[in-house]
Amino acid sequence: MEMCSFKSLALAILIALFVWSSSFETLCSGREMKVRYTPDSMYNSYQPYESVMTTASFNVLNFGAKGDGQTDDTKAFGAAWEAACKVEASIMVVPNGVFLVGPITFGPDCQPNIVFQLDGKIIAPTSSNAWGSGLLQWLEFKNLKGITVKGAGIIDGQGSVWWNDLAKYLPTDDSMSYEDAKMPSTKPTVLRFYGSEGVTVTGITIQNSPQTHLKFDTCKTVQVSSFTTSSPGDSPNTDGIHVQNSQDVLIYSSNLACGDDCVSIQAGCSNIYIHDVKCGPGHGISIGGLGKDGSKACVSNITVRNVAMQNTLTGVRIKTWQGGSGSVQQVMFSNIQVSDVKTPIMIDQFYCDKGKCQNKSSAVSISDINYVNIQGTYTQTPVYFACSDSLPCTGVSLTTIALKPSEGYQQPFCWEAYGELKTSTEPPISCLKTGAPSKSNVPYIKTWAKRPRAPEIHGRIICPPKTIKASKKIQETAIEIRAFSLEKEFMNGEELLAAGFNVETVEYKNISFSVMDVGGQGRTRPLWRLYFHRAQCLIFVIDSNDRDRVDDARNELLLMLQEDELRDAVLLVFANKQDLPNAMNTTEITDKLGLHSLGQRRHIQSTSAISGEGLHEGLDWLCTTLPGDR
Repeated sequence: MEMCSFKSLALAILIALFVWSSSFETLCSGREMKVRYTPDSMYNSYQPYESVMTTASFNVLNFGAKGDGQTDDTKAFGAAWEAACKVEASIMVVPNGVFLVGPITFGPDCQPNIVFQLDGKIIAPTSSNAWGSGLLQWLEFKNLKGITVKGAGIIDGQGSVWWNDLAKYLPTDDSMSYEDAKMPSTKPTVLRFYGSEGVTVTGITIQNSPQTHLKFDTCKTVQVSSFTTSSPGDSPNTDGIHVQNSQDVLIYSSNLACGDDCVSIQAGCSNIYIHDVKCGPGHGISIGGLGKDGSKACVSNITVRNVAMQNTLTGVRIKTWQGGSGSVQQVMFSNIQVSDVKTPIMIDQFYCDKGKCQNKSSAVSISDINYVNIQGTYTQTPVYFACSDSLPCTGVSLTTIALKPSEGYQQPFCWEAYGELKTSTEPPISCLKTGAPSKSNVPYIKTWAKRPRAPEIHGRIICPPKTIKASKKIQETAIEIRAFSLEKEFMNGEELLAAGFNVETVEYKNISFSVMDVGGQGRTRPLWRLYFHRAQCLIFVIDSNDRDRVDDARNELLLMLQEDELRDAVLLVFANKQDLPNAMNTTEITDKLGLHSLGQRRHIQSTSAISGEGLHEGLDWLCTTLPGDR
């Protein structure tokens, strides 16, 4: 990272054959709304689907169910449902008892307004024979109108047999395989509603889910109340409530404890209202991840209020993958109480759950996001806004934010987030940019021409494993140094750093690798971890003429090298500006950075970006030091 003054012109070298550019335009046809869908209007508009009086009752015991927890009652449940399905406003009764039920689908083509009355306990089979090669859901209600699941009963997914199998996963490149695993790799959702309208879930408890507890997919007019989920905080991928492609959803007066998002709101959702919910353990209430694999995702009119969270990973979060498209807009988070939450407020447009995601310029746009009265304690970062360089977050509004550390203190983090602080906040969120991004700053993607004068080296570069085998013919002259400057931009007297993270493929002698040019400014440093996965080398660039901040550079370097994913990486230090008369020599820099303690897998190279001296020598060292299969 270059230790130049932020008031001086920031310069960088990009090692590349070309720089390509693209543009992104959000398109959410048919989903744009001019007026917020208010919670009160949802209350007033929600009505059960043509509710009528119950006309017939069908008890599973009358169809052969034993309820002893050992006999397979799947066929009895199917028979009872088949009878209830034919009668409008019928009720299927699961009385007191423990019912072992295998995977089953209730529906479709049934009469409307059926009630599934759960008073007993339903348990999932723990034998792999019941699941075949793997199923996505266990209990499914499909293509129904006016379906209600209610009662004081329990649905137990017996997920521990699935969670324990995770220890038997073995990594095989980009996939996972089992060794002596008992259960199939595909884990089922406990209770899923698909393609249904007028859905009510109230009173029941779902516990120990193999994966998601309750899922709504392609549903309209949904109400969840007095609902409980109960799974350990370390149970993997166990979302409490998962909503996708659904509209007009009301979730309230519920207690959600799980190992993932308490509520997960996915693509295609609008008019979602969540209130008076307790969350924890879990990962908080999340919108996303959206835009995975370049997909388009539109989410709008989301209200979350009067929620208490304790010991969760995040509080209220929006997460999107790089490379997607679409939008998240008109979101309100209000009256959120957090206790020992790692990060209470988060927007993450660099979301990646597999550790090796490519950097892409397109993004899901995020706008009109409102935070009101968020209070309590945090354990890591109070506010984290990591927004896209090419499509910054806009219209982010914060009012009455009071977040205190459980211990220590961390600054809020903002990157390309624009909006307004309507009141003072604790801690001060001064990193939020006011107003809207200038056109010259969005997106930061340009094609750069050759210039007569090469610039300084700026930032640090991470070199992951190559994608081209060393056996292929690579021209020694294929590397070309192209220079570009990162111009200062000014708006309302405030300096705007226009630098983005640039990724290119470099071929040099017997090595081909991806290069990520990552800025060294203080506010970008929390994003560095996004680039550590499977890194083989770290190129650290230091200003040899800046003696005042060499200690800061040493601390940052040693902190990075303590990361688990960089423990085996080789280190190349470019000591830049060696052409200046007062520059520290490499021996002095070696001492000040503490390089002697780092062993043999490090090298310091004197460099001048003006003349290009030392650049090839440093890359030659990389060629001879990195492993043979590069």
